[in-house]
Amino acid sequence: MNTDLFQYLLKDVALKNAVENAKSQDSFTLYGMEPSFRGVFLSLLFASLNRNIFYVTDTDFAAKKLTETFQKIFPDILFYPAAGLYSALSTAHDRLLDFERLLVLRAVTSDKPHLIITSAEALGRKITPQLNDHVLSLSLQDEMDILDLSAELIQLGYERCELTESVGQFSIRGNLADVFVVGEKMPVRIDFFGDTVESIKVFHPQSQSSLHEIEKIDIYPACENIYTPQQRKYFLSQSKKEINERIASIHNNSALSDTEEQIEEHLLQLDGRLLERAVYLPPEQLSPSNLLTYDEKALVVIDNVRTVASTYETYYENHLLLYTELFETGKVLKAELGALFEPTELFASIQQKQVLFLEHLAPSSQTAHGVLIPLHIRSTFAEYKNYSMIQQTLQSYFDQNYQVLFSYHSPKEFTNLKDLLQAAHVDLSAVTFIQSRLNKGFDLYQAKIVCLCAGEMLKTSPAPTAKKKTTDTSRFFSDIALGDFVVHDTFGIGIYRGTNQVLTDQVRRDYVIIEYALSSLVYVPLDQMHKVQKYIGSSEAAPRLSHLGSADWSESKAKTRRAIEEMATDLIALYSARQKAEGFAFEPDSVWQSEFEDAFAYEETNEQRKCTEEIKRDMESIKPMDRLLCGDVGYGKTEVAQRAVFKAVDNGKQVAVLVPTTVLALQHFTNFTERFSSFPVTIEMLSRFKTKTQQKNILKRLQEGKVDIVIGTHRLLSDDVLFKDLGLLVIDEEQRFGVAHKEKIKTYKKSIDVLTLTATPIPRTLHMSMIGIRDISVINEPPPNRFPVLPFVMEYDQRIIRNAIYRELSQGGQIYYIYNKVRGIEAKAKELQELIPEARIAYGHGQMRESTLEKLMTDFIAHQYDIFLSTTIVENGLDIANANTMIIEDAHRIGLAQLYQLKGRIGRGPRQAYAYITYPAQKLLSEDSLKRLKTIRDFTSFGSGYKIALRDLQIRGAGNILGLSQSGHFGEVGYEMYARILSEVLSSSAGQEPEKTINTEIDLLINAFIPQQYIADETQRIDLYHQIARLHSLSEADLLKKSLTDRYGALPKAVENLLQIGYIKNFAHALDIEKIVQEKTVIKMLPAASFDTLLLEPLYKRYPYRIVKNKGLHYLHFENKLFSSPLQYVQTLLNEIYSLKNSSDRV
Repeated sequence: MNTDLFQYLLKDVALKNAVENAKSQDSFTLYGMEPSFRGVFLSLLFASLNRNIFYVTDTDFAAKKLTETFQKIFPDILFYPAAGLYSALSTAHDRLLDFERLLVLRAVTSDKPHLIITSAEALGRKITPQLNDHVLSLSLQDEMDILDLSAELIQLGYERCELTESVGQFSIRGNLADVFVVGEKMPVRIDFFGDTVESIKVFHPQSQSSLHEIEKIDIYPACENIYTPQQRKYFLSQSKKEINERIASIHNNSALSDTEEQIEEHLLQLDGRLLERAVYLPPEQLSPSNLLTYDEKALVVIDNVRTVASTYETYYENHLLLYTELFETGKVLKAELGALFEPTELFASIQQKQVLFLEHLAPSSQTAHGVLIPLHIRSTFAEYKNYSMIQQTLQSYFDQNYQVLFSYHSPKEFTNLKDLLQAAHVDLSAVTFIQSRLNKGFDLYQAKIVCLCAGEMLKTSPAPTAKKKTTDTSRFFSDIALGDFVVHDTFGIGIYRGTNQVLTDQVRRDYVIIEYALSSLVYVPLDQMHKVQKYIGSSEAAPRLSHLGSADWSESKAKTRRAIEEMATDLIALYSARQKAEGFAFEPDSVWQSEFEDAFAYEETNEQRKCTEEIKRDMESIKPMDRLLCGDVGYGKTEVAQRAVFKAVDNGKQVAVLVPTTVLALQHFTNFTERFSSFPVTIEMLSRFKTKTQQKNILKRLQEGKVDIVIGTHRLLSDDVLFKDLGLLVIDEEQRFGVAHKEKIKTYKKSIDVLTLTATPIPRTLHMSMIGIRDISVINEPPPNRFPVLPFVMEYDQRIIRNAIYRELSQGGQIYYIYNKVRGIEAKAKELQELIPEARIAYGHGQMRESTLEKLMTDFIAHQYDIFLSTTIVENGLDIANANTMIIEDAHRIGLAQLYQLKGRIGRGPRQAYAYITYPAQKLLSEDSLKRLKTIRDFTSFGSGYKIALRDLQIRGAGNILGLSQSGHFGEVGYEMYARILSEVLSSSAGQEPEKTINTEIDLLINAFIPQQYIADETQRIDLYHQIARLHSLSEADLLKKSLTDRYGALPKAVENLLQIGYIKNFAHALDIEKIVQEKTVIKMLPAASFDTLLLEPLYKRYPYRIVKNKGLHYLHFENKLFSSPLQYVQTLLNEIYSLKNSSDRV
């Protein structure tokens, strides 16, 4: 906030007294505060005090909302969230909240003061005092055993894993330690020479390549509760003692009841997770702490102390009730009942500090704390619809001898504000202009100072927020695990059964073992891993294994190729026809177009901007547009489409927006009406929600050109729907329409511009293949101000579910409850009603009449229901910003793709959303189900589905683009094989030479493998073989060698050989050498059919008797006597062939 504003604020006696009291270290009470003025007041306090301020609200939700509001004024504000109530109970949960809390604790003890927004809920959690005393610092030349470092990192809460990719992880490989420190943007790699720190390098978590060296790293704790080895030992012994005593007390009875057996099972499970529990409990030997104890000099500001106290008491009682029930059933330790401070304890600790009590109304002298200061302030309510209103408002202030201030954000806003005031004939010398981040005006009526905001007068959009990084999808296909289905180019679909090292002829090699039908095994050399891909099909159903020795696999590939060729012929014909056709060329953007785009209430992402430009470029062309806009759920496709729609309307054309369901039509109609409200645009909707009379009237006005935009279902495709001048058709999810409707859509595509939207992203490889036959725009970047959904994977527990529902209801929110069984859903609705009597519950499923289901959904959108209990039918279509909690029962029965889609239904608004992904208590899950549920926590970040779950969506997205008839072929050959065949067919159809497949085989009598001692993790070894298979130059090989040395240490000779073979293989492939084989001292090179036979003559002259013709087949035959290394020998020979080839090319 600009200090120029503060000098005017301090002219107000009450504000000046408040600042002086804050400086005095005494507690005091300020009342009469306007909510919109809180940010300005805190800015004044912060600038005056130069120390930490803790602003305490009643709930975590309120604190988060305030943080978002204050961020517009305070760029460096921090939010200290409440710890998750269910984190210790979930099988898998995201640690985002834990790390966010730790970063605040770290910031509080730094030299720089901060404004921290928090809640009583967040302060109530007990933590270890002064965590920052436990920082582990490492500098160059420091002495430390790497195993001791591992033990310390575990003690600090870091999770050991094979590959360090996320915050809070570390990995140990030989003399290298990788650590992703909490609060850092990039992980570090610490290289030890013996026990000495030799180097510390920052590296990229995706590429794993080093970026630069640093001299020192401070490793901050990754959890809130730190135990010394002695404290941990004591905690484990006491906890085990408690569990054993409870089990013994159960067995005092002669026979156990079913309930007692269940309690015993829970206690045994608890015994196996004790260290996980310790993370959420401070050591018993220490006095528990909270945020307030981290800075004794901080000013605590409490907003309405009675509300804060009352809300915390309820929060504490709910926690105690829930955890008492969980304790009685054997799910938690007794100490966990005391994880929160009692209300009296918490507020006693608060009152030991300097506190500013903010009250809306004047408290009595008995309830006031310290000096009582009344604040004389009110909001500015004037409207500025025309120049006359502006004149009247300002003249009213001038008549009362007010000092009038105008606040603006930027030079552009300042210019626009001055132009507006001059147009309203306002004397600019009579007002004062101040640049600040203020968004709301205020009136200090006692001091007669009013501040008006340019943003309110000019209706500008909110200040931009930091952009989020897009997701890196480069590692999408590298995660092959035991038991996964794989595809071999030659043998087909099999099951990956691991790797094995085999010694033959004194040469050791790595092999991948693949199991086929009838338990047949194939050992594939790992240097041929380019022939093996992870199988990704069109559904989660297991594919049929290929039979070795049969023609099944060849027939499947041939069938797929024929289908693709037919599709390509149709697509190319359509594309060619569209290139020749003439449509309407829209004009370049007008001033109105710019105003419409500037009025967007959020910050557009780079990819939204790019896609908008691509669409406009098409529209301004004389050729009819047929563009597909792809993007994940909630990525902002609608805004991009609306800009295209506005452009069409601005050019005098009509627009039809076609959607698959009535509910979507209503949502789009509401969205479009709001977005276009400031412009003279007429929008109508055609669907079952309109009566026949209303529909008839809309159709009449549509034909007369009195309707600019019509939104509707397939009703828009009826013969009686006629337009005066249709210029643009927008289709949402075309694949969800029937064959007849698609045929009608095709007729539109011949003459008008068409924009199709799909919420299922496509793989980049497929996208690149389609260039030239399909115009595609892709949004891969999430919008700002969206919080990733926090998932909790846990056993189903009715107490936790009830608590989660009440938590959402208390915030005025709504809940999706997914129960994927039509039979029994009515009984589940009654059970929920008994559990939460005051909740309004509706249930729906796919077997209901469509009109009934639509009515339920629209009523839920209108918040006539609090809970929508349904099967997975809600995975598509509902977009409700107010629904921020989802409970999924029996999640182990739901596929990854569906779970990802379902999770996308929540978190559409500006506040944190939670997904409770549950499985039955005591249920023995299958290996696949367990693997699926453990994967859920990877869904937290936007676009993270690209790693695992989104692969199914991508395949579905590809089917949407290519046609549903193609989706079956994914299942037959897998995604990568399909994409490869598609690329070959499309290249051939376009008259391009298809890229040659890398298939050169090299079999030399040298050790070329990756020792397990060098890289222990099998997945990383396989990933490295993939990288080696893609080496095309010596410089690439050198770069990879440097990267490996950086990540794993000095290369063993066998790995160096492997790198050289990888390069030689691709070099030989470029020279049309199909095979290089060593037989004792003889090297044989078998040329491919495409090998230039003219090279044989000069080769024969240079190497007489070394070209052998056997049964019409030429091969080069060299005896290895000159070189000790066959690799060096082969390299020399290939260089000579390369020189000859270049010489003949020049001739």
